[in-house]
Amino acid sequence: MKFQHTLLMAAAVALIGGSVVQAALIVDFGGTEYVSANQVMQAGGFDINGDPLALYPTTDYNTAATSAVFHGQQEASAGNQNLVGQDGGGDRLIYKCDNAASLTALTLWTSDNFLGAAAGGPVDLLSASDTVSFNVVTYAQINTVRLVVRIADDYYISSQAFTAGTGTMDVDPTALSWFTYDPAAALVYSSGSAASIVSGGVISGVTEVGFYVARTDADGTSGNALRLNSFEVDATPSSVVIPEPATLAMFCLGAIGLGTRRKKL
Repeated sequence: MKFQHTLLMAAAVALIGGSVVQAALIVDFGGTEYVSANQVMQAGGFDINGDPLALYPTTDYNTAATSAVFHGQQEASAGNQNLVGQDGGGDRLIYKCDNAASLTALTLWTSDNFLGAAAGGPVDLLSASDTVSFNVVTYAQINTVRLVVRIADDYYISSQAFTAGTGTMDVDPTALSWFTYDPAAALVYSSGSAASIVSGGVISGVTEVGFYVARTDADGTSGNALRLNSFEVDATPSSVVIPEPATLAMFCLGAIGLGTRRKKL
């Protein structure tokens, strides 16, 4: 009984004094050269189960690099291209729009291609630690860039549309409003129902994360493009549960009391 009591005490102390799990980088695109020359991306799409198909180029592409593997779909009228280009210090995603044409693209990283311990499983986005960072450069055309996440079988798109900046934008996804989105039925987003996917400052069970791009070449000038230089996501694996302090304390006191009761018996 003495050993059992000591073991319970040790477990309680360990739980109370346990370290807080830190968020980890699960997507890291940019700063690395994956292609030897500009490559046209695949059209992509969705399979019968609603899962996104490969979107990256089929040749001269380093698919061994985890964050170089992405999925999704693109739709473009004649004259548009969706490229992965080499830019000296690292590749970038290029969304071209020529001659008064339009382009819509959805680029996603799935859980199978998450980095580190998050690979293969869902993640949580926490307001206190997890961010989405991206660097976008564009010309003065009509552009829309929105964040997209998948939870279970459903996709959600941010209500906020981001514009290009001169530096990296850091976004807290839990601070955004989200709407339902069904890209397998219609890639072009027009409207959706408000969705409450943020609970207690957490978006739980995310299995895909990425962004939506919609472009229109308003003036018909050839060569205009939206260029995404980097895309990074910090998240916490969903398998890691961090109890609230009050819950931890109650559990530990209960464990200690149970050990004391058994000793008296």
